[in-house]
Amino acid sequence: MGLPPDACSLCAAESGICVRDDYPDFSPCFIANNMACDGSVGTSILQELYFNKPFHSFPAPMRHDEDELHQYTIDEFLECIKFMETHLNMKWDWDTFYKRIEKFNDQTRFELEKWDVAAKTPYSPVSSVAQALYRIFYFYVGERPVFHRTDRKVKLIMDRCVSKQIVTFPMTRHRALVWSCAPLYYSYMTTWLYNCWGINVVINMDSLMGHNIIDTSDRDQCLLDFAKMYEKGAMRTHAVGGYEHFLEVFDTMEQFNCDMVIMFDQVACKGAQELHGVFEDEYRKRDIHAIWVPHELLDHRTVERAEMRKIVNDYMFTVMGEEPLDPSLLEIDDSRGW
Repeated sequence: MGLPPDACSLCAAESGICVRDDYPDFSPCFIANNMACDGSVGTSILQELYFNKPFHSFPAPMRHDEDELHQYTIDEFLECIKFMETHLNMKWDWDTFYKRIEKFNDQTRFELEKWDVAAKTPYSPVSSVAQALYRIFYFYVGERPVFHRTDRKVKLIMDRCVSKQIVTFPMTRHRALVWSCAPLYYSYMTTWLYNCWGINVVINMDSLMGHNIIDTSDRDQCLLDFAKMYEKGAMRTHAVGGYEHFLEVFDTMEQFNCDMVIMFDQVACKGAQELHGVFEDEYRKRDIHAIWVPHELLDHRTVERAEMRKIVNDYMFTVMGEEPLDPSLLEIDDSRGW
């Protein structure tokens, strides 16, 4: 369909769904952006062709730490508002926007509280997979009542664990940070790491995206704060925001008290591939245990999940000199896991 065969499989899947006409048709128009990576730009071209609807692109800049770029994002946001007003036949309501932003700020504050508990205590009851999926979806879906109900329930559990000092992952041998594009979901890798080897993934890179509080008392400040959050979406914050942000892995390890990094090596991600050697040099220099695990996001045919686990097994046996907590998990026949 015009996409290179080695494009990110996530972007390719989005295009395939569109070509097969499997998207729900419920809107008179179509808005796209370049999240999480710029493979999505190629995706949106095909989507515009097959949707055959009024199309608007709301992109984020490639960088997010130059002040002059924030106005670019603000201008793009205001243009997107005009597009929606035209094609949805509705008027943008700033008062409603501010109210929803204030509620979204509450979600962000609780997110930071969860990070603080995970970073400073062994009492966090939230597994990294649940944290990552929830974080990514509520960040992009926006403020919804269901998220506040969920947060209240999670806070009750978390506060009880902290007050009673309940160690929620008692088999932990290593506190690990996951960096780069993570196949946490389809590979159940995080669950396996803990149960087989006692590697507790505390946090992953994709969760650590825009988390600034947005000031709603002044429109200009609100737009600026909103732009800064939008610019730091999933992957944008680190992998696409400039190489120096990708190397924030070391500060993040210190912040979350981690002694190991799981480097999920997305074989079709050109940005991550370019920095592979730099990471290797830095890990050696700092004497950090980093396990490189290749994958291709949601497609287990390129790199089988058994191969991913074998790489971890080999590292833990030969480099760490450790034995598994549960040897029956070393080899799992999940060839038909799809």
